[in-house]
Amino acid sequence: MKSNKDGTGKEYYDVENIRVTVLDETWSGSPGLRIQAYKGDGKKLFQGAELPIPNKEIAFDLLTAIHNALEHIV
Repeated sequence: MKSNKDGTGKEYYDVENIRVTVLDETWSGSPGLRIQAYKGDGKKLFQGAELPIPNKEIAFDLLTAIHNALEHIV
């Protein structure tokens, strides 16, 4: 998977119509991720959520939670 840079220099990854942006600092002051979806035109983005991820333990717990949730829908 290849990363890109947005207009402010933040690294992001696109997965279909979803963008995951790496943030040095979220609203809480911790590093984390912003997850957004592209609008119908495929160019503009919905605002999305900033997810503070202050350490690797929380990062892996988040991945486990996403994995478990996907087991119910996919």
